[in-house]
Amino acid sequence: MRKHNRVCENCKKEIKHEAFCEYCRYPTGVFKPYDIDNSELNNSILDLLSVMRGVPFLHSNNSELDNIFHELVSLYWLRPESALFRYIEAKILLNFMGKYITYPMLDLGCGEGLFTSILFGARINTKYDNYESVDFSKNDPYNCYNGIPNDFFSTRPSPIGTGIDNKKTSIQKAIDLGIYDAVDIGDIRFLPYEGNCFSSAYSNMINDVCDDDLHKTFSGVHRVLKDDGFFIFTTPNQNFLELMYYYNKCNNGAGKFDKGRSQWKPRAESVWNNLANDIGFEIVSCIEYGDRNLISFWDTGFRPLFKKLIEFRKYIKEDSILEVKQIWIEILKTYLHQFSDLGDNKGGFSVIVMRKI
Repeated sequence: MRKHNRVCENCKKEIKHEAFCEYCRYPTGVFKPYDIDNSELNNSILDLLSVMRGVPFLHSNNSELDNIFHELVSLYWLRPESALFRYIEAKILLNFMGKYITYPMLDLGCGEGLFTSILFGARINTKYDNYESVDFSKNDPYNCYNGIPNDFFSTRPSPIGTGIDNKKTSIQKAIDLGIYDAVDIGDIRFLPYEGNCFSSAYSNMINDVCDDDLHKTFSGVHRVLKDDGFFIFTTPNQNFLELMYYYNKCNNGAGKFDKGRSQWKPRAESVWNNLANDIGFEIVSCIEYGDRNLISFWDTGFRPLFKKLIEFRKYIKEDSILEVKQIWIEILKTYLHQFSDLGDNKGGFSVIVMRKI
């Protein structure tokens, strides 16, 4: 019998037996940790608990940061490692608002735009979260969309600009949310915009850009930015693999719960310096974040529990006892604060700001 080649469920191109589609970087072969037996689940919980150890509690004196922290924990309450990771990123980016991040901004790899909208002041109705549409039959369970409630936002964000992403379901959600002036389905390597039309650009998806595509991607961003415009992006850096939990536990191999993150490309600041000099940027800021405690918690996380937690979420919504969610959010906020200081330790990620010259 003839064997049929597999195709990527996102871009429909033929794929090899790799963790990510070589064309669009959609997760095609990452082990699905949602369907695991009890023994594997127990082991993953033990890994998580070994990371969740005591660290001095930290308080914030910044009400704006506190609001963002609450929004992210409420949005990602079933995946608190995601909430914490995005909050650390937000702490840095908030200092760039109005300085480097200015309207109109191009959001490259925008997804549905929820993180960006929170950064721009959006507040989400406490009834809702990031799990309104989840389909565990797909390799990426978020690659689905069932519509968005009209009252999803309690406060809408200030004007952002334009978003672009290659996932159709995310784009449709972003369109329905109405948070961008325009949203386009497209490839960030081939930007479909005229030159000199954006004051700033932002992306947390540069880790998905292969080495061979870096020059064309950054050249495209340079082209669409106005003179003296800024490109702000996040990237795994030279410390990334050293700080990963599963990568090192599994003797520098992926391991069952690695989730494909060990395949992300860590790049040192020298890479960005050379690229900036070659294209016509200058680096004006480079901030490391994500120490070993944060990266370990992010890497272990609640993902093996996610399927059961989604079932729990359905139960409490059906029974109208959302108070459970609010109690859990407050517990999480108390716990997660211990990881939330940027500190002086080396981090596995960097936020880099480039200026067009």
